This record gives sequence, C-alpha cells and structure tokens, in this order.
Amino acid sequence: ICKDAGIIQSDFVVVCAGIVPNTEFLEESGIKFGIKNTIIVNENMRTNFSNIYACGDCAEKHFLVTKKPIWTALGTIANKEGRVAALNIIGNNEIFSGVTAAAVTKYFDFTMSCVGLSENAAKNLGYKTISSFIIKQDKPSYMPNSSAIYFKLVADKKTHNILGAQALGSANADKACFNDH
Repeated sequence: ICKDAGIIQSDFVVVCAGIVPNTEFLEESGIKFGIKNTIIVNENMRTNFSNIYACGDCAEKHFLVTKKPIWTALGTIANKEGRVAALNIIGNNEIFSGVTAAAVTKYFDFTMSCVGLSENAAKNLGYKTISSFIIKQDKPSYMPNSSAIYFKLVADKKTHNILGAQALGSANADKACFNDH
C-alpha cells in the first residue's frame, strides 16, 4: 500500500528499515562514543566508567580483520557480549575479543553467507585486493537435487591475509566446504 500511488501489485516486496544505535539518551552522561554513536567499550564490555557496561547493538565492536572499531548489529554477537558483561559485573574477568562480522540469511531454499570484508569494502579501506571466485556443488553432482554454490574469497595482495569470504546458493551455502566431491 502506498499513499500516493494506491495499491501496487507485486510478487515480492523487500523492506529495508535500517537500524541505528539508540544512544541519544546518554549524550549528557559523559559516556564516550565511537563510530555511528556507539558506546566505546573495552574487551570486558566496560565503558569509560568502571561500573558501567554496554553490549549489543549500541556498543562499538573490535573488528578482528582490520583491528579497527566497527558497528554491526547481530543478535549472536549481542548475546555473547551480554554474557561477557554479566560475568564481569559479578567479578569475573571474561573477554570478548572482537568480531569477524559473520552473517547468514536465508530466503526459502536460498542461503547467503559472509564473513569479514567484501572486495568493495576492502578496497574502500585502502587494501589492494586479490580474489578468487569458484562455483561448487553443495553435494556430489550425481546425487539428486545437487545445486551450485558460488564462493568468493578476498585477500590482501600484499600480505596474502584473508580479508573475507562470501557464499551464495542452496540451503547448505553456510555449511559447504571447498573439498572436491
């Protein structure tokens, strides 16, 4: 439904609402902010105040690929950070070392997965990249319902360090390996 155009017929609709850290209420608190108004935390999830912790979508993360701050909003990360913060609040010394920005999403039988940097993101950060693109089957091709999975691996041309990977394909694209069948 669209106010200006009436009803628009479609077979498929994608809604990309977007999210942002909800930290405005802390602006006068003295808490230090990082990228995209996220709360800066250390590896114990502690803010610049020793008795205040932050985790989840409002907290800045340490990106293990670039060794720089990043903001990413994923429930699995928020869950791990929450456990680290809770254990530290009760006196433990738990550490959340950072993220690789791994994500998986599924649409019916189609899966998209990624980790680290895409080639475009790496180039935008100044990396000289090399990449490899392959197409493999999700199971041996002689088996029924075998389907293609598209893989891309991105590396730093100078150091040969892996910067990221993406896989697209069948429901098994998040679990498939590069082994020959």
